[in-house]
Amino acid sequence: MSSQNKICLLGSSISQYPLAKFLKLRKITFDYISSYPSHPFDRAGGTFIKCDLKNTEKAIRFCRSGGYERVLSMGSDICCRLLSLLSDKKIISEKFIVPVELYDTFFDKKTFQSDFDHSNPIKNLIISLNGPWPEELQNFLNTNGNCIVKPVDAYASKGVSSISSNEDFISITRKSFQKSPSKTLLVQKTIVKDGLQICGDGYIENSKIKFLKLGFNKSYNSGFIPLLEAFPSFEIECTEDIKIELTSVIKNAGIKNSFFNVDIIISDGKIHVLEIALRLGGNCISDAIFYSTGKNLLDIYFCGHLKKIAHTPMHCINFMLHSKKGGFFDKKMISQFSGFKELNCFLQNSDILEPVMNNSKTFGNLVYVFSNYKKFSDALEIGTELGNINK
Repeated sequence: MSSQNKICLLGSSISQYPLAKFLKLRKITFDYISSYPSHPFDRAGGTFIKCDLKNTEKAIRFCRSGGYERVLSMGSDICCRLLSLLSDKKIISEKFIVPVELYDTFFDKKTFQSDFDHSNPIKNLIISLNGPWPEELQNFLNTNGNCIVKPVDAYASKGVSSISSNEDFISITRKSFQKSPSKTLLVQKTIVKDGLQICGDGYIENSKIKFLKLGFNKSYNSGFIPLLEAFPSFEIECTEDIKIELTSVIKNAGIKNSFFNVDIIISDGKIHVLEIALRLGGNCISDAIFYSTGKNLLDIYFCGHLKKIAHTPMHCINFMLHSKKGGFFDKKMISQFSGFKELNCFLQNSDILEPVMNNSKTFGNLVYVFSNYKKFSDALEIGTELGNINK
């Protein structure tokens, strides 16, 4: 494995297509270490090295023996944690290496809200498959009403379900346990959001937010697009209040320097930080933020600073493509779409197409940009009928 002047990426995910595209554009030679090959990384010229990243010792051994110029994380929480264990390597932006203890805490969701978000104390119940969880859960539901149950150590919404005492919550909860490696679930009272869920990416230096771009999620019930992320060119309402809330959580958590991806809801006028992941978001969110701001966070990741690019900020929508039935991919499936700025398809003809279960089953993204706010707003309402939205 000759790796002189190469970089090493930890992990692979089709949702990190922009990273692969960036590497190919800049003609950067790289290996990537992962449990499974990645179509985007292979097509960008990457060399696949098979290794289960949960096997920390083996993954670290691969990284240290490869003679790489730099080691970088693809973006998932477990990859970022591995990167923090390799902080003695020459990494291009060492100020964004987060102590491994923080990754251990943030990956374990049961500690997040109670330990760090002091202004929003939420009653939690932790249940274990080996404990008396049916009785504990029944008592919690009787006191709190509708609740959300989620694995403390899963990702991409795997195993997250809504339950109530008026339905068969036992069987629903058993399915959530199946998605948790540690067989441990977090149960919280349901918070009803006002409007849409807020999402975004940013980065922190010296516990201060240096850049933050917020947009919102919207879900649909039909076609290939169950979910979109929209980023208007202007700042959304409550951005300054959200920055204050995020800064409080960041300081309580002890984060000093990091990229982050965030999900937030507002309920009864109160800001609730659902999650801060100490990494950039996947599913082409970097592209959407670039088109809406003119700033590409991947430049910080690879070059250590945010480049100023001559670009007129536009309203941007990132539609995520999924399949309900699965099967085999055929490019004719996406021939209906037109007028887009970018179509990022991670599959080629005859590739296996997995049925939609959660956001990690995205097989591509459609990025649309609008100079006109009304067209942007109309596109949000039209949703999956994309053929004429730019005309």
